[in-house]
Amino acid sequence: MEITCKTNYDRKTLAAMSLAARKTLRRRFDRLVRIYLWVVVALMAVSLWLSLDEPPSAALYAVFIALLVVIQLRQDAINAFFAHRRQVPGCEVSRTVFYPDCYVVTFLGAEAKWQYDKILLPLETRDYFILLLGKANAHALPKAGLEGAAPEQFRAFLAEKTGKPVQRVRRWNER
Repeated sequence: MEITCKTNYDRKTLAAMSLAARKTLRRRFDRLVRIYLWVVVALMAVSLWLSLDEPPSAALYAVFIALLVVIQLRQDAINAFFAHRRQVPGCEVSRTVFYPDCYVVTFLGAEAKWQYDKILLPLETRDYFILLLGKANAHALPKAGLEGAAPEQFRAFLAEKTGKPVQRVRRWNER
C-alpha cells in the first residue's frame, strides 16, 4: 500500500504546525509564558485603574493590554506569518510518499528520506496530520490531500510504523 500526500505550506498549514508544537513539545515553556503574560496584563490593568485621571497614561495602558491579549490569542497565526516570510522560495509545496520502511518528502526535485523512528510525535488536528521531528522541524499532511488511504487508515498506519499513538491536538474553540 503506497500512501501519498501533497502539502501546500501556506499560513494555515504553518499555524497548525505551530499549534501542534506549542501544545506538545513546547507545552511547559508555553505555560510559563502564558502565566507571565497574564500577570503583566493584571499589573497593567491595576495601573490603568490607578491612572484613570490621566487620560494619556490610561490610553497607553489600555493599548498595551489589548496588544498583549491579541498576541496571546493569535500566537499561532503570528508564528505562521513569520515562518512564511522565512520560508525558502520554492519550498511552499511538497509531495510525501509513505513506504513500508520509510517516507520520502520531495521539495523542488530534492528528496529527503526519513525513517519512522525519527518521528518524535505523530499528531492529528482537525485538518492535518503533523509529524513532529523536533521543536523546530515538522511535516504537515492535509487530510484532504491524502491518497491511497482514508484518514482512519492513515492514523492506524502511523501508529503502527512509529510505535506511538497518534495524539489529537485541538484549539481552545474546537470540540
